[in-house]
Amino acid sequence: MEQAKGEHANAVQSLAVVSAREQLEKTEQERLEAEQAMQAADREVEQTKADMDGLASTGADTETAMGLMAIMALVGGGCVLLRRRIG
Repeated sequence: MEQAKGEHANAVQSLAVVSAREQLEKTEQERLEAEQAMQAADREVEQTKADMDGLASTGADTETAMGLMAIMALVGGGCVLLRRRIG
């Protein structure tokens, strides 16, 4: 009877060890997946930063276009007022 209890205890302990190993492997796999996701996110951030560097030079182009649009709007408004005053 004592021998059966000892064997049962050993079997339970072996199952606990196997379960712990499986949990450890699962946790390690999840850690690796999270690390890969972080590396992919870092690469994406770096790519975005590189893309933004190219966009910085287009700000002057936008400023010029907006300035020309403002001048054209003022001139157009002046033409309408002048035409209304003459007419």
